[in-house]
Amino acid sequence: MTDETQAWIAETVRANPVVLFMKGTRQFPQCGFSATVVGVLQQLGTAFRDINVLDDDRPREGIKAYSNWPTIPQLYVKGELVGGCDIVREMYEAGELQDLLAKTSPSDAGQRTTGPDQMPMAGYDIDVHALAGMRADGIAHTVLDVREPDEVAICAIEDSVSIPMQQVPQQLEMLPSERPLIVLCHHGTRSATVTDFLRNNGFDNAWNLAGGIDAWSRLIEPDMPRY
Repeated sequence: MTDETQAWIAETVRANPVVLFMKGTRQFPQCGFSATVVGVLQQLGTAFRDINVLDDDRPREGIKAYSNWPTIPQLYVKGELVGGCDIVREMYEAGELQDLLAKTSPSDAGQRTTGPDQMPMAGYDIDVHALAGMRADGIAHTVLDVREPDEVAICAIEDSVSIPMQQVPQQLEMLPSERPLIVLCHHGTRSATVTDFLRNNGFDNAWNLAGGIDAWSRLIEPDMPRY
């Protein structure tokens, strides 16, 4: 890593209270791990700067050397490395991330407002009970599963359409626009990003399944395998 790159990274994490070095952008992450961290930060209402390491080789390799951390994404809060996807998710579930982020902003972004069986709901969310009701009542809809193929092989909602998240922009013509389009992933973070992307591209019928396939398996189909 060059001195110039090191200085740029140091200044970036110093000047911004919350910085996420990620693959892709917050509008469309290019890996599931980055999407998960973006989803957590957005659920908490946290303002953050996103750095797309795919745009430039210097931050992609430089951030690994700077932090001595081998993977991306990397989340920094007040100049300090918090960690990657697994650590961020564990801290969020324990309420520790909320406490840490509360120190960066006077907002309520650090408050934990959901329990393990209460899925965070946003403007374009639908809960698993509502989807189950649609299916029971025979209401026409499409379930879009944006998980990776190895995840879909473990468990899936019957008759769902599987398109991995990164391939969605190239497959828009395959998606219906005249009936509800329910987007799901593992826990609802990747699918929330895809739902925003779809709505920004004219799919006003797109809805994110809050809690994802995990909530569906816990609350609707308890015999479904989980991972």
